Amino acid sequence: MDWILDEMFAVSIRYSWSYKLSSEILRFRERLPTIMLFISRLFRDFSMKAEAMGLPEEVFRLLYSRFAVSKESEAYAKLTRQASALIPAGELANVEKVHDEIVTGIKRASSMVENVNGRLRAYMNIKRHVSSNFYSLVQLHMNAKKYRRSRVASRKGHSPSELLTGKP
Repeated sequence: MDWILDEMFAVSIRYSWSYKLSSEILRFRERLPTIMLFISRLFRDFSMKAEAMGLPEEVFRLLYSRFAVSKESEAYAKLTRQASALIPAGELANVEKVHDEIVTGIKRASSMVENVNGRLRAYMNIKRHVSSNFYSLVQLHMNAKKYRRSRVASRKGHSPSELLTGKP
């Protein structure tokens, strides 16, 4: 009788693990276009900055690859050595600074999405149904409307589309 309970417990653990894995895969699939957009912008910026600095693009890719490993690991040290071999002596700190500015400069927060959801919730409670055309209008409005106030001073007076593209 105990073996039946053990088997049932093992099956429930396997089911739980497989359910969690499949839900994570589903979430990844849903976010894939956003992830690909982020990576394409990142690598485009790496390429432009490497060309401007007279460095191979691989330097920035090697530095970015370090995010996948622990700072204390041998793999991190190896990636750092490979990157520093491609740049002039003593320039690693400067290149790392430029790399970090590029990585942190690309916006990928969900706070804007939560902002839109909060604004739409009032309409959805009243109307019970919101068409896709309405969503398109809200998207246009939210992307074109300039911030009147913001905790970040550089956002004030600019629209989200201006901040993301750099064009007014």
